[in-house]
Amino acid sequence: ALAADTPRVSKVETIGEGGAFPHAMQLVREHGLVPEAAMPSKVIDADNSGVLVSQVQRLVTAAAAELGSIDGKDRRRRARVAAGYKKRVVELLDLSLGKPPERFTVNGQRHTPDSYRKTLGIADCDLRYVALANQPQKTGARITFADKTGGFTSFSARPVKSRQMRRLAQRALDAGEALYFAANVGAKNPHRVEDKRAPEGKRGILSVGAFNYQGLVPVVPVGKRDRLEAGVDASNHGMVLTGYDTRGKSNKVRKWQVHNSWGSTNGDGGRLHMYNDYFGAYVEKLYVPEHLVPKDLR
Repeated sequence: ALAADTPRVSKVETIGEGGAFPHAMQLVREHGLVPEAAMPSKVIDADNSGVLVSQVQRLVTAAAAELGSIDGKDRRRRARVAAGYKKRVVELLDLSLGKPPERFTVNGQRHTPDSYRKTLGIADCDLRYVALANQPQKTGARITFADKTGGFTSFSARPVKSRQMRRLAQRALDAGEALYFAANVGAKNPHRVEDKRAPEGKRGILSVGAFNYQGLVPVVPVGKRDRLEAGVDASNHGMVLTGYDTRGKSNKVRKWQVHNSWGSTNGDGGRLHMYNDYFGAYVEKLYVPEHLVPKDLR
């Protein structure tokens, strides 16, 4: 269960530590929400979760190894082994984070985690998203991603062009939705303003056009397809789109406001300013509420 104390949970503030957005939504659908007052933090919190994450990964690795040794046709044994490991993961989380209460009282009313989620105004449709991917090196009706860090099951996404992804992002933001996305913002990215090397007023800029390396070193133009095929500059971080700026009187987006999770001293008070050329070059995955996605992409 994810702690949420605000009357109306903001998609930006619900999850403080980061992680894979579709998995978080899956957890809320399955387990609901619990107010922090009913489940205060124990030993582990968002600033000290390395050991817990490591232990969960060990269990998941052990589960994968054991399941891999079982004949795929032996479904009963596979289900029994998987259930056993899931139980051990839950016991580890209960011991480290505390066991979520089955019932609790808020403002004089008794709730279950699911009824409390609904009280906050979060309907099932609010938790259903479509994953979109702009990865030109891959073809087909769907792209499958395996989560190599969190140990969760893989998920698939619909491939779209970058401009189509931007249009859907603008449509969702107009509807009041903040959007989780994945992009490359690594320290080696040549088109990101590094905090330590930039004046304070210039920090947090994500832009290809803001850099001119030609006078310093020969620059070989490499397209997104070739970079991703070679495993260069792949997405390595999840962030949230929270707004956009249009050019003049037109409705054409000029740049995007990004909320990051690296603290208020990073970028522009914790925010980044991403221009369209960076969006096209480095944004790979975007998660859009299902009801805002055209039927042919669902």
